[in-house]
Amino acid sequence: MTKEIIQPKGIYDPSFRAYSHGVKVSNFVFVAGQIANETVGGKRRLVGGDITVQAKQVFKNIELILKESGATLDQVVTMSVYLKDIKDLDKFGEVRKDVFKKDFPASTSVQVSDFAIEGALVEVNVTAVID
Repeated sequence: MTKEIIQPKGIYDPSFRAYSHGVKVSNFVFVAGQIANETVGGKRRLVGGDITVQAKQVFKNIELILKESGATLDQVVTMSVYLKDIKDLDKFGEVRKDVFKKDFPASTSVQVSDFAIEGALVEVNVTAVID
């Protein structure tokens, strides 16, 4: 098994917490949970705003990681969604519809008590399969 670590230049380096943003094994790409971080001047910061704003940033990060691995959002087959407030699921779902359009991935959504970054409202991890 050959394992390729995916660490796009446009996203902060998560190795200080001993994980990788993505791992590619064969034609599978596993993307670690992404929150609404953006990288400015090499430092990460949480994008403020409501669930819609944060969800859009989460998908931007996921798309960047997938692109670095040779995959696209169209190749996502499963996702796990963690919400601070499950009542935000409908708003998150609207963003997800804009991102995927059709052939939606399998998905699990749960409410969590908190995230590693204060102020985060959503975290998403995905698995993609490259054709």
